[in-house]
Amino acid sequence: MDSDDDNVEEVVEGPLDDDELPHGFCTVTYSSSDRFEGHFVHGEKNGKGKFFFFDGSTLEGFYVDDALQGQGVYTYEDGGALHGAYVDGELNGPAQEFDPEGRLIFKGQYKDNIRCGLCWVYYPWVISYGLTQSEPMMIPLLCRTEAAWWEKSMKTGR
Repeated sequence: MDSDDDNVEEVVEGPLDDDELPHGFCTVTYSSSDRFEGHFVHGEKNGKGKFFFFDGSTLEGFYVDDALQGQGVYTYEDGGALHGAYVDGELNGPAQEFDPEGRLIFKGQYKDNIRCGLCWVYYPWVISYGLTQSEPMMIPLLCRTEAAWWEKSMKTGR
């Protein structure tokens, strides 16, 4: 189903097809403690569904042939959320990320689950331009692998 490891055990709650595969609305709990609730067709996720990960985060969207397709929402364990476009299970296209209070902290593009191209990142600690903490500041930048290089240079001044 979701793992390349044949040793992953699954517990299925819901209807099964003639081959004993999930078929219809089911809850599948994996040995990793991750859980998927959604629609299956002959063992593959197809239709609306939601993953509940062991760390408290979730991933919700529409699945086609076992892969997330179209708009999806990843909710972090702290309540922050990443809304984006998925193609074949990978984040590809426009995305927006919000902190737990619902404030926009990222707006830009992803390619194969990595930020890329021009994006806007909100930094509440940037006050060197005469802004106060309550005034949002969106900084345009060219994203590279999660913009770590930008964050380090802004914090250290290098």
